[in-house]
Amino acid sequence: MTSSRPPASQSFNDRKLFDVAPSFFVKIALFAFTIFLVFKLAKLGLLFFIAILIAVSLNPLVDRLQKYKLPRYLAIGLVTLLLGSVLMWVGLGLAPAVYAQLQVIVAALPNIQEQILSEFPPKSLIGRIFFKLSISGDSDPNLWLDPAINFLRSTMHVLTEFFMILIMAVYLLIDGKRAFIWFSDFFSAPVRLKLRATAVQTAPVVSSYLSAQIFTSFLCGVFSFTLLTTLKVPAALTLAAVAAILDVMPILGFLMTLVPATVLALTVSPATAGIVLIAYGLYHTFEVYILLPIIYRRNLKLRTLVMLISVLVAWTLGGILLAMAILPVVASYPIIEKIWLAKYLGRHVIQKHIRGDESLADMSNDTLSIWNDPLLNFSESRSYNPVDRRILRALGRTILIVDDDLDTRALLKDILETEGFRVLEAGNGQDGLDYLKNHAEIGLILLDYRMPVMDGLTFFEKTRKMKNVNHIPVVFLSADADHIKTLESGAAEIIRKPVDFDHLMSLIHRHYHSPSTDFAGASSV
Repeated sequence: MTSSRPPASQSFNDRKLFDVAPSFFVKIALFAFTIFLVFKLAKLGLLFFIAILIAVSLNPLVDRLQKYKLPRYLAIGLVTLLLGSVLMWVGLGLAPAVYAQLQVIVAALPNIQEQILSEFPPKSLIGRIFFKLSISGDSDPNLWLDPAINFLRSTMHVLTEFFMILIMAVYLLIDGKRAFIWFSDFFSAPVRLKLRATAVQTAPVVSSYLSAQIFTSFLCGVFSFTLLTTLKVPAALTLAAVAAILDVMPILGFLMTLVPATVLALTVSPATAGIVLIAYGLYHTFEVYILLPIIYRRNLKLRTLVMLISVLVAWTLGGILLAMAILPVVASYPIIEKIWLAKYLGRHVIQKHIRGDESLADMSNDTLSIWNDPLLNFSESRSYNPVDRRILRALGRTILIVDDDLDTRALLKDILETEGFRVLEAGNGQDGLDYLKNHAEIGLILLDYRMPVMDGLTFFEKTRKMKNVNHIPVVFLSADADHIKTLESGAAEIIRKPVDFDHLMSLIHRHYHSPSTDFAGASSV
C-alpha cells in the first residue's frame, strides 16, 4: 500500500514558506496605526499650518513695533489686542447683522422664488432652471430652513476654528523661534541649514500673500457692499461678507460669490442682475490682473491657471481651509526648488527657470543668491575626481576650521571629509591656537572673522608671529562688512559669506596639488 503522506523535507519546506516572524505583524499594526493617526490629525495639522502662516505674516509687524523700543512681549500683546478687537467686531457687530439678514432671506424665499419666476417665461433658460429648483407652497417649510441652519452651523464652526488658529498663531509668535530651532536640531547640519534658509526666504512670500489677501478681501467686501446697496439688492451686507471671505480663493471664490449676488439681484430686476454680473466680472479682472500683481510684486508671482488648478486641488483634498493655505505654498516653489531640488534637477534647469521668470531673475542679487547659496553648492561641490580623494587621504592632509557657528563647521567638515581631507574644529580663536600648538600636520586654516573669546583677526595676527605656523595659509570666511578690514590684515585669501563652496574647494585642491600655490594671487570672492 502506497502512502500519500508527503516526504518530511517537503512538509518542512511547506511550513517554512508560511512561517512569518511576529515582528512582521507588529510592523503592519504600527503602519496601520500611523495611517489612522495621520487621518485623525490631518485637520489639526492643517489648522496648525495656517497658524504658522499667520504667525509668519504677523512677525514683521511685531518686529516693526520693536523698532520703537517696545519689548517683544509688549509688541506681541498689542498685535494680539488688535486681533481680538477685530474678532469682537466680527462676532458682536458684523455676525448679528448678517444673521438678521439671513433670517429675512429665509422667510422671504418663497416670495423671491415667485418673483423670479414671474420675471421670466417658463420656457426660457432661466425660467426652466428656477422652475426645477422651485418648491410648492404645500412643501415642508423646513426644506427652506434646514439649508440656512446648516450654513449658520458651518459658519460658526469655521469661526471657532479660526479662533483656535489665532490662539496658536499668538503662541507661535511668542515661542515659535525656539520651537523651530528645537525641531531642526533633530536633523543633520546640512538639513538644518536648508530648513533655516527655507524659513528665511519663504517668510516674505507668506507675509506678502496674507497681508495682501487681507487688503484685497476688505476691498472686495467694500466694493460688493457699495454696489449692492446702491442697486438696492437684498441682503447686501451678507453678500459682501461672503464676497470678502471667498475672495481668498481666486477664480473659484469669484464664481461662488457671483451666483447668490446675481440671484438676489434678479428680485430687483433683470437689468440689475445684469449690472451686478458685469460689475463683478470687471472687478475680478481688475483684482487678478492689475491689483494683485501690484501688491504682490516679485514676492508672489502666480499665473492664473496655476492659481485655479492649485485652488481646485486643495478644495478637493481639504476644503476651504486648505484652499486658503495653498497659494503661498505654491508661490514658494521656486525657493523650494532652489534649496531642496537643485541637486536633482541640475544647475542648468534652475538657470532656465530663472531666465524664464522675472521674479526669479532678481534672486541673483539677493544675499543668499542662487549660486552663492551654500545649500546649493553643498550638493554641487561633491563632483571632484575620486582619484584626488584617494591621494588626499593617503597624504593625510589636515584642515583646521575656526568658526563659532556649529552648523557652518559641521557643513564644512562634511564636505571636506567627503573630499578626503582630515578636519579639526575650533569654536574660537583661542581654541584654534591650541590646536595649532598640538597638531603640526595642519596645512590650511579656514577662519571666521567674528567669534567670541578671540576674533578671527586677532587669531590671524598671533599666527603670523608664531614661527612654526606662520607659513600656514589662512582663508578668511568674511561677511561684507568685514571684507575691507580683513584685506588690510594681509590674509592669504578671503571668501565672502555665504560661502561659495565651488570656489573654496577649487582653492583647496589647487593648494594641495601644488603646495607652493600662492593664495594671494587668486581672486577673492
